[in-house]
Amino acid sequence: MLQHLLANAVREAVAINGTTVHAHIDGANGREGLSADRQQRLLRGETMAQYADIAYWASHFPTVALALIRYVKSWHPALDALDQSRARDSQNRPARSPMR
Repeated sequence: MLQHLLANAVREAVAINGTTVHAHIDGANGREGLSADRQQRLLRGETMAQYADIAYWASHFPTVALALIRYVKSWHPALDALDQSRARDSQNRPARSPMR
């Protein structure tokens, strides 16, 4: 499911930027250690995604990272409650003095 979500988020992010996955990877000129063919297979579900693939796409497109974060948070309701609790705590915490 995570790979399916990754593939959809990547396709959408690349399209919003007005390019294609193949063109995006070609633009990297091999600096990222990516193979356009492998990434195409990964996005079709023929090749299993690795952490490096997830990290690459999430670091290049914030919308991909956000989609993955939302999905992982859905695994357990307490994760969302924890985030809300931390947000309330940070709002109620006194501001630090700039002199520290």
